[in-house]
Amino acid sequence: MSGTAQWPTMAAKRLVDIAVGIIVLSPIFLTVASLVRHKLGPPIVFRQVRAGRDGQPFRVWKFRTMTDARDSAGRLLPDRDRLGRFGIFLGATASTSFRTSSMYSLEK
Repeated sequence: MSGTAQWPTMAAKRLVDIAVGIIVLSPIFLTVASLVRHKLGPPIVFRQVRAGRDGQPFRVWKFRTMTDARDSAGRLLPDRDRLGRFGIFLGATASTSFRTSSMYSLEK
């Protein structure tokens, strides 16, 4: 098959992969999101721009694993004090992050 004749097949396979991924992963993501909301409160996700390959920035979305606990002066407590049993469990048992490139940005 030539390169131009192959792209419709590859596009169709990609579309099926995405559809199956959404169907299979949606219940898992909804369950984890509900647990994060119940245990830690809103927001459910933490967003950050990081440097990737060749310094190219990319966005990562992660389910939150820490509380927003603060000291009496309003400063965030150290990470070890904000990471509870649920956050440790979530970080150890699940993939909590979702990488997006600027091409497929989840933010508009």
